This record gives sequence, C-alpha cells and structure tokens, in this order.
Amino acid sequence: MLIAVIVIISALPVNHGMSAILVPAGTHEVEFRFVPRGLMPGLAISLLALAFLLLLFTAERRYAIAQCITHNHIGNDA
Repeated sequence: MLIAVIVIISALPVNHGMSAILVPAGTHEVEFRFVPRGLMPGLAISLLALAFLLLLFTAERRYAIAQCITHNHIGNDA
C-alpha cells in the first residue's frame, strides 16, 4: 500500500542556482513546485485593468453613436 504524505519545506540553494532538500535514506518521490508570490495579485490587477478599458471603450463608443444620432449624421438621406 502506498501512502502519500505532503510536507512543505524550503529548498536549499546548491551549485549556483540548483535546489536541493535533505531526505532520509530510502525511496522517495520529490516534487518541486514554483508559484511566484505576485502571480495572483498581478492577475487580479490585469483583469481589473482590462475590465476598465472595455468599459471605457464601450462608453466612448456609445457617446460617439449618440452624437451622430443627435447631429443627424445617421439616416440623413437628403
């Protein structure tokens, strides 16, 4: 029977840029994962900026269409 135990530890820097961890003798499966601390806040800021730009674009477009209708630029056959 295989039992999985997840332990979060800090890796040790070795050989100018590599990472290592200390494990006791025996068979082990080690998985390294890297998740930058700024990933989620950066994603949230980017999505908010995109939403703002889309809102700004649609508002400007609606204003331009309203100006054309008001000044008879649309539907004027004469």
